[in-house]
Amino acid sequence: MSMLKKSLYSPENLKSYMEAIRKTEEPEIFDLDFFKKLGFTGKIDNSLIEVLIELGFLSDDARPTILYLRYLDDVMHKKVLAEAIRNAYSDLFILESKANELNFGAIKNRMKKISQGKINDSIITRNTATFAALCELADFD
Repeated sequence: MSMLKKSLYSPENLKSYMEAIRKTEEPEIFDLDFFKKLGFTGKIDNSLIEVLIELGFLSDDARPTILYLRYLDDVMHKKVLAEAIRNAYSDLFILESKANELNFGAIKNRMKKISQGKINDSIITRNTATFAALCELADFD
């Protein structure tokens, strides 16, 4: 199954996180200390690190990858994110070539189909919200 196993607990904060990442040079390691350097001192969605790993922006040991470095480009960042989303959610894009254009309910139904009943509804809902939040920041054209 090719869709993220991890999801954000606070997908509404994704835009702030991703904008902050682009305004800062890449860290040696992307950890909670780096979050603080980005200016996020309150409650932090630790799951962002896991999502960035699954998207291919970070290695398994949370070090920035080439994809992360490409995302820092002011002109191409939205296209880079779209590329990462297509790869991370490839099963969803096989079912729907324009999965990024589906509404929440349609995305959730496709994710249920992909999971073959192996993922409970609350996790599917969070995965759907994460996918939708990522797509809002990406350029699929």
